[in-house]
Amino acid sequence: MVLPIRPVEDGSISSWVEREGERTEYSRPQLLEDIWCHIHSLLPMRDAARAACVSRAFLSLWRCHPNLTFSMEALGMNMNPCGEDEIGNFTKKVDHILKNRSRIGVKTLRIVFRYSNAMVSNVDRWLQTAVTPEIEELTVQLTPGIEELTVQLTPGIEELTVQLSSASGTYYNFPWSLLANGNGNSMQHLRLSHCVFSPSVELGLKKMTRIDLCYVCITEEQLGCLLHNCFVLQWMRLSQCSPLTCLKIPFHLQQLRYLKVFECRSLQVIGIEAPNLVSFNFHDSHQVQISFGVALQLKKLGMSHPGAVCYARADLPLSLPNVEDLSLSSCSEMVDTPMLPSKFLHLKYLSVSLCTVTFSPAYDYCSLISFFDAAPSLDTFFLNVLQKDMKHESIVGDHSNLRQVPGHRHDNLKTVKIIGFSSAKSLVELTCHIIENATSLECLTLDTTRGHPWASCSSNSTGKCLLLHLDFLAEARKGLSAIRTYVEPKVPSRVKLNAVEPCRRCHDLEPTP
Repeated sequence: MVLPIRPVEDGSISSWVEREGERTEYSRPQLLEDIWCHIHSLLPMRDAARAACVSRAFLSLWRCHPNLTFSMEALGMNMNPCGEDEIGNFTKKVDHILKNRSRIGVKTLRIVFRYSNAMVSNVDRWLQTAVTPEIEELTVQLTPGIEELTVQLTPGIEELTVQLSSASGTYYNFPWSLLANGNGNSMQHLRLSHCVFSPSVELGLKKMTRIDLCYVCITEEQLGCLLHNCFVLQWMRLSQCSPLTCLKIPFHLQQLRYLKVFECRSLQVIGIEAPNLVSFNFHDSHQVQISFGVALQLKKLGMSHPGAVCYARADLPLSLPNVEDLSLSSCSEMVDTPMLPSKFLHLKYLSVSLCTVTFSPAYDYCSLISFFDAAPSLDTFFLNVLQKDMKHESIVGDHSNLRQVPGHRHDNLKTVKIIGFSSAKSLVELTCHIIENATSLECLTLDTTRGHPWASCSSNSTGKCLLLHLDFLAEARKGLSAIRTYVEPKVPSRVKLNAVEPCRRCHDLEPTP
């Protein structure tokens, strides 16, 4: 069925309804009521309210309009001042509208206002009002500068998001009991930020597929209450949560595919028993004890912490034999990467980031060859060694011969990219080893800049790049010299060599002899 809606100058359906109302009282065609309700539900709240003002036929639909947004702008209030009068007026208007409308059919409630501690009781009251079997989405944003509270819920509550970012460290004590007694049975997504979440009983979240906790105060026992009935959970992220010390991913989470853990500073132990986990990403400023249990299906792994490279080479091949994509990041390696007989038989993509202000000059980049020997299927190797101050022994001015590192031939390695390429002797030796032993190598990129075009050429009023300081430029020149002297002569014709240098337009670079 096609409805004849006329085009109007401002593109607003409500403006057409307003003009129709000026000529005659608009009455609905004899369409089924639910069709008109659906059409009306597609209007933005502002248009729906305007239509209700000019037509009694739309007034009843407005009172059960499913998508409501209450903000200073939507309520016609001045957005700049935020005194007690504005807070009081805003609260009264929201209370009045919610009180005088039918809650049946309400799917989305969005409240945006500047935060104050006095608003917390109002938020609690609005949550109590909104958590009904019909509601699909609830959003509350309270912002004083950068403080923000967002709450979202979906069908029979399918999606719940509470975000409170606060410069003062204020955490919203989320009323978890709202999700108990069957209220959370239909919930599929849960997202909490800057909240205290402390359930003392197991929650019946049997349809939960996605959990995202950021800056949430939660303990091991409370997280267990949250996860106890999440049998269909597929995706979970924990970011900067405390005082969580032990993270247990139980075996009954058999549909869990993606797990991300970021900067949970109190965390000491991670135990993963979910058998079908496909992707795990861990990032922290310290290493924790990780047990992968029966996670044999894991294909993609990302780890970022001091010592991550050595840990991955020494411990992971036996516990994760099927990993195909491995990304490692470390600001400090106490020892070289060990040469071991264990294998990553299915590893195809390897990314290693040793990016920091100054990486330990004692670290031998050539020790990374251990990964090549362990990964006969390796196709792509990405290495980031960007440093502000390179302290490794430079090959420039060094007349000794390059080391010949014994190792197997790397028959499947096709693509290699090194960001922050410098004149570090062991780095040049690693590069030459790859050229000589990667028989299928197709493309070799040696980037002496930061690795991004926008970062290599971002000029200020003087026409010089802001992002490349003099020491960095000096080392970039040495890196280019090392490429021309030691790398280029070894590159076979079948390999495409890309040597990336700082732009000459910004730095007036002269060719290095």
